[in-house]
Amino acid sequence: MSWKVILGLGILFLLFVLEVFFGSVHLSASEVMRILGDQEHALRPLMDSRILRASAAGLAGASLGLCGLVMQTFFRNPLAGPSVLGISSGASLGVSLLVLISGGLGFVWQQWGLAGPFAIALAAFLGALLILAILLLSTAHLRSNTSILIFGLMMGYITSAIVSVLQEQSSKESLRSFVLWGMGDFSDTTQLQCIVLASILAVGTLLIFWKRRDLDAWLFGADDAQSMGVKVNQLRWLLIVVVGLMAGSVTAFCGPIAFIGLSVPHLVRGVFQGGKHEDLILKTLLFGAALALLCDLVSRLPGLDLSLPLNAVTSAIGAPVVIWIILKGRRVF
Repeated sequence: MSWKVILGLGILFLLFVLEVFFGSVHLSASEVMRILGDQEHALRPLMDSRILRASAAGLAGASLGLCGLVMQTFFRNPLAGPSVLGISSGASLGVSLLVLISGGLGFVWQQWGLAGPFAIALAAFLGALLILAILLLSTAHLRSNTSILIFGLMMGYITSAIVSVLQEQSSKESLRSFVLWGMGDFSDTTQLQCIVLASILAVGTLLIFWKRRDLDAWLFGADDAQSMGVKVNQLRWLLIVVVGLMAGSVTAFCGPIAFIGLSVPHLVRGVFQGGKHEDLILKTLLFGAALALLCDLVSRLPGLDLSLPLNAVTSAIGAPVVIWIILKGRRVF
């Protein structure tokens, strides 16, 4: 294990600790330690919510970073990210149908017990699964990765058009709720949702690591990879399903988190100057989790009664990272 990986692990641990220690309610280090050691403490729920937020940020960042790595390899395109398949747009469509249309039917959702974060997460996940199902059914007619990329982008445009129409016809309250969800947030994540994120991430990581040599061969092109023994159609299905489920679950529980999936693979390749997927997978998970924790920490500005939109922070931090790597002349793909 190189010193850079060890340093990355240390930074990840430090960021997780800072996420737990800092929040809107100021607590000293001794108070935090006392609360963590006392299950019956009055502020224990507050501390549990901080731990869940930090866990959600780390899991979401790791998932999106790995999705970005796989998509950039799959399409052999440095601009590819988790959103290129239209999965995030499908989640947005599901949320818009729930929030914007049900603005005048809110009482119905409340009677069914579907109001609040649970309903939004369910709607986003179903929307993501819908687009994923359409994409999988269409892969039989899509003979190239470029066709899959264009198909995913077109699905994103279609869903965005529907969402725009719904926004135009919605009430101000419903529109505000949808806009707030679109900014991304780790704070409303429950313990069950963190378990789901961790489970999907673990299974997805194992499957991608299992296909690590196929991904290395894929960089030479589909035809060359097939000549090396790679089962092209099987790999396409596997990668689309894994990325779809990971990106869909993150979007459902945390909102559409921008730029992490795009910037993390470039950051890893820039710091470690390339490498095989056997090494890149672990490093991408590590850097993705660390970047998400850093962005969430910055968005809350510890010590100040001010909160910034999470997606604004991820873009503000992620974009300069990629620009710096490019200006340094390092390999980005």
